[in-house]
Amino acid sequence: MVFFMHPRTAMTAIVLAGLSGVVWLVILSGLTLFDYLTRPGDFGTSVETPTATERMRSSPSDR
Repeated sequence: MVFFMHPRTAMTAIVLAGLSGVVWLVILSGLTLFDYLTRPGDFGTSVETPTATERMRSSPSDR
């Protein structure tokens, strides 16, 4: 039974899967950090919604 489970090569596969997971985590974290650092203004203030008064003042042709 041990012969069919291939214990010697299983360790290599586990290490490869673990390293792949860490590399993928670094890529996703790097992309997230890059996106966060390149946005204009403070976090959460780059998109401003108009107030009700500003919406009423704008003409229909501006929309």
